[in-house]
Amino acid sequence: MAAFEGALTFSAAAQAKMDDQGFTEADVRQAIGTALETGQYLRNEDSTEFIAKVKIDETYIYAQYKVAGDGYEVVLAYALKTWIEGW
Repeated sequence: MAAFEGALTFSAAAQAKMDDQGFTEADVRQAIGTALETGQYLRNEDSTEFIAKVKIDETYIYAQYKVAGDGYEVVLAYALKTWIEGW
């Protein structure tokens, strides 16, 4: 799937989570681009915030984002690994 190439800003909370969990802006762009391309995303009741996800290897990347100017602001981002060592 295509990565989102438009303007993207990150809240301090999103950047801290990315730094802590070891994923990158490129991963978040991939999640948002996939959501926009496929139309598969969640949105709140007011349609002001969205959640996108993408699976990269054994990790799901999630991005909660909202429209900001001509792009998006990532409010929160996090990763969930689906592989457990020893299983």
